[in-house]
Amino acid sequence: MKLTLDLAHEENNEKLRETAVKLINEIAPEMGQELCEFFIVREICSLGYDPKPNVRQAVAKNLVSISKCVSTDCFQKTIFPLYKDTLTKDKEEKVRKQCADIVAELTSVSPIDKTATDIQILYHDFLMDPYSKIVRGTAFQNIGPFIACFKDHKKPIDEKIINYFITTTEKTTSKDVMYYASINFPAFIFVTGQSEWTRYRKLYLKLAQS
Repeated sequence: MKLTLDLAHEENNEKLRETAVKLINEIAPEMGQELCEFFIVREICSLGYDPKPNVRQAVAKNLVSISKCVSTDCFQKTIFPLYKDTLTKDKEEKVRKQCADIVAELTSVSPIDKTATDIQILYHDFLMDPYSKIVRGTAFQNIGPFIACFKDHKKPIDEKIINYFITTTEKTTSKDVMYYASINFPAFIFVTGQSEWTRYRKLYLKLAQS
């Protein structure tokens, strides 16, 4: 543990700080909840503000595993704000892309009854990222697993997310968009149920014929 913390504080070597993030991720499950929250979470939050984008990207990449090792209260008060308010707003494209890549996994381990509204807003922001096609595309690729997290949940899926998926897929001529839409389409039926089938029928026919 001491070696890992020492690496995390290597101010002149970003590669060692990246290594520290990876090691923190590996040892977190062995530390127990109390020690993890007291030591690990503090370090990971500090590294989330690192001046080097590669370190911040590593933090985002390893955030899900660490989230599994802490209490709901710690997640809500510390980890989720780091993700929501800092990492997803990062000026570097690769950090935001990493955040978009883990959004479904992070949702699956979050107390969704408390984070549903915020996390759906974040997800829609990824889909609409005005500066990065890569971030938008990454979010779209993960739309099925993200939607599936809301199965049997009282909070309905934001209509803007559903409309984006339907409209984007219906208008596209891109093979890549059609491919990922086909993969993710079943999640919408799984979550919204048979009663919504008529809404998706036209889209289904397009995907089936592609």
